Amino acid sequence: QHPSMSLEGIFLADVPANDAQVYLFVYDNSGAAPPVSPVSDLTVNGPPVGATVENDFFLVKLDPKCGQIASFDLKGRTAKPVPRLSNSLSLAVHWNPDSFSDNGLWGHTFGWNPPDRTTVTARGPLMFRVTNRGRMPDSTPQVRASVTYSFYAHTPYVKVTTITEV
Repeated sequence: QHPSMSLEGIFLADVPANDAQVYLFVYDNSGAAPPVSPVSDLTVNGPPVGATVENDFFLVKLDPKCGQIASFDLKGRTAKPVPRLSNSLSLAVHWNPDSFSDNGLWGHTFGWNPPDRTTVTARGPLMFRVTNRGRMPDSTPQVRASVTYSFYAHTPYVKVTTITEV
């Protein structure tokens, strides 16, 4: 089998409805012109665990201890502003995945302090992707979990992917 490489590309595509467009990824070409940096509304400030991520649609704060979404502010509504999405009890908007032990106690990834491992796979003008992983804190350490947040420029949502291993 020949050596191979896989990649994930994030780019702005302008394709009319019911039409098609071909895009070509070129790599390992030292003679290629440098790419033009796209116009972006995405900003990321701070370290991966505890970052503030903002675009034209939202302002998200990640918790500085666990890396989970701690608050989510929606933007752009002037007639009736949307209140900040947060949780005064747990201090986390996103606390899953979670696990329940036979001793009747819960473990939640928002209890990481800090996660065992944090990996940033993209921190560019179009996407910020951060993954936190580790053993479930508190009552179920036999469970391992990961939480990946993908924030995109010009996009009104956050993609969240979680994995739980028992």
